[in-house]
Amino acid sequence: MCVKTAAAEKMSSDMWDKKKHCAGTINGGNVISTSESHYERLAKYYENCTVITGNLELTHVTKNDIEKADAKYTTNVNGKTYKRRPFWFLQNVREISGYLLVFYVYTETVELPNLKIIRGRHLFEGNGLYINRNGIKYLKMPKLRSVLKGGITVSSMSKAPLCYLYHTIDFDHLKGDSSANITIIGKHNPIDGSDICKPEQYECHSRCAGFCFGPSLTDCQELYRVDCPVGCHSCFTGPNGTKHCCHSECAAGCTGLGPKRCVSCQNYNQDGECVPECNGLEKYDREQSKIVPREKDERRYFYESYCLKECPDKTLIEGKYCVVSCQAGHYRNVDIDRRKCVPCDGPCPKVCAVPKYLDVQMLKELVNCSEIDGNLELLNHLYEEPGYEPSLLNNLRSVKIVTGYVMVDGGGIPNDKKPTNLKFLENLKVIEGRDLHIRYSLVVQGLANLTELGLRKLEKLSAGKAVFLNNSQLCYGKNLDWKFLNAEGVQFTHNAPPDFCAKYDYICHDTCDPTKGCWGKGPSQCLKCQHYIKDDECVNTCEEAEGLFRVGKNECHRCDRECSTCYGPTAFECKTCKNYRFEDIDTARFQCVEKCPNNTYAYQNDCYPCHDNCYNNGCNGESAILGRGCKACRFGVHTDEGIQCLAGSDVMNACHHWDGYYPDLPSTIGIQTGECKKCRPECKTCISLNNCTECQKYKVVPNNDTEKMIGCAEQCGE
Repeated sequence: MCVKTAAAEKMSSDMWDKKKHCAGTINGGNVISTSESHYERLAKYYENCTVITGNLELTHVTKNDIEKADAKYTTNVNGKTYKRRPFWFLQNVREISGYLLVFYVYTETVELPNLKIIRGRHLFEGNGLYINRNGIKYLKMPKLRSVLKGGITVSSMSKAPLCYLYHTIDFDHLKGDSSANITIIGKHNPIDGSDICKPEQYECHSRCAGFCFGPSLTDCQELYRVDCPVGCHSCFTGPNGTKHCCHSECAAGCTGLGPKRCVSCQNYNQDGECVPECNGLEKYDREQSKIVPREKDERRYFYESYCLKECPDKTLIEGKYCVVSCQAGHYRNVDIDRRKCVPCDGPCPKVCAVPKYLDVQMLKELVNCSEIDGNLELLNHLYEEPGYEPSLLNNLRSVKIVTGYVMVDGGGIPNDKKPTNLKFLENLKVIEGRDLHIRYSLVVQGLANLTELGLRKLEKLSAGKAVFLNNSQLCYGKNLDWKFLNAEGVQFTHNAPPDFCAKYDYICHDTCDPTKGCWGKGPSQCLKCQHYIKDDECVNTCEEAEGLFRVGKNECHRCDRECSTCYGPTAFECKTCKNYRFEDIDTARFQCVEKCPNNTYAYQNDCYPCHDNCYNNGCNGESAILGRGCKACRFGVHTDEGIQCLAGSDVMNACHHWDGYYPDLPSTIGIQTGECKKCRPECKTCISLNNCTECQKYKVVPNNDTEKMIGCAEQCGE
């Protein structure tokens, strides 16, 4: 029989589980206004979470909020009332990568029974742990071992003092940074300086050795730095009672020897073992003395404190790192791979940070933005602002990605300046939902003039649901296949009634796939086409005779304008040509053209190359004869057939093989550079009209010098 050891339990419990790693918040102490209480929102965010990636902010919660939210879970058995423990949904939280904030919380007890480490990668006013302005008696975190970075601030009101935190917690033991500040406020009466708590208000269980978060045995503070050997940052007690140092890669102590027995990791957790660096994607091959890719099962990406086989859904991939945004000089191409950061080829697409809801000034600045880093909130007040015009919404047409949520809210108040559709977001492809409005990543509500959506290129809601509420003329959206868009669900409430939609023909076009729905009227608004998509519109046919070709099962594309029929989009992929077919000698490929190129001539529907001797102006046939083939000659000669174009590097070279001709400047129309002209009849060869170099019959010589020639003659004596 095999039994899982404690070490194996530890390793498996620290493995990455994306379902249990939850994004934190960055609201600070601000009041969060939603249709549900902040407590309900927290419960939906954090139920079953083990790691908070970011900050855990417990703020603005009252006892009434808790009782109201948990009322349906309250039962009465034999006269005894049973109800959920306040903040029950935090019972599995083991790690917070940012800070823990408890602020304006009014209930007797707040428990995080399994919280072990607060990393403090983000701080609140310099603190990794900040507790202030609450009405609570107990804040129980018995397994908390370390606040790695940042200070600790504890403050409470005199009517509800945190007596256990004031008196029975060793905060120095929690400090991961020895230089961090510990600030305790409210421990003493401001008038006489006396202790605000009485000893009976902070009694620990006898087995807690005086350090505890509350009176029970389960409330004892875990101390792991007591009586450690010299040089140890933390230690554990072995079976024989001997203290041993924890491994240097451990954070918050350990349960045994080695990097696999750490409570948490100082740097990275790779497959249950604490390591200084993740494997990454490459390694050094010593035999080949070069960098080589790792095998797939060895590859690990860096993310937060983990080494992962794959980056989490809401992150981007930049080399071996999982990141929330690309570094300078890099971008993500939403049309190819929206998650991969690649170097920009020229100026990078514009990423626009949007820290709050849009106003007129901000809307004017959002020009040519490809990505909105934040939430895109168009709220009711925008349409009432001075300077607002509906045309300003067109500044958003370039947006392809929103990292947070999209919210368009008209407040239910009629106004002609409010949108009738959302086509100003027609190029939006992805709503990532890194931040959600309650549980929604797409919210459209209170728009009395809205008749259609127009989000025709939207491909994915990476997280959250969609909600359409109180849009009295909106017929589109309810029947969309939201699973096709990866949405977690849709709420469609108090929009246009069916008879209104039928009356005004607000239905999907017949080219749309009826099982997928549509964003609005017309063939361009289908979520998916029933048959084919062509030029961003759905069509029912894709016939070759109409100058179209198919790609895959449902894509229809136009042929090049020179093709009658084709199998691809370019003039090199025509089956038949509208005008002429030309063979490109360099590529040995046929191409359809409107007219034959200059160095070719047309015969029927094909273009044939001109004779090699033709010059510049092309030809009208295959011959090298001027006018019957070539339209111009660089070099030419008169023959019985006409003027023949010649080849050559110069006129001397062109005329070299023509006996009885000499090179000269052209005097014939159509010959551009040089002409081979006929020698005088008595000359066999010559270098000019009057300078024979060899005679046909008779050589003219001076008296008594037969070797010297002074001319040629056809007959002697003349």
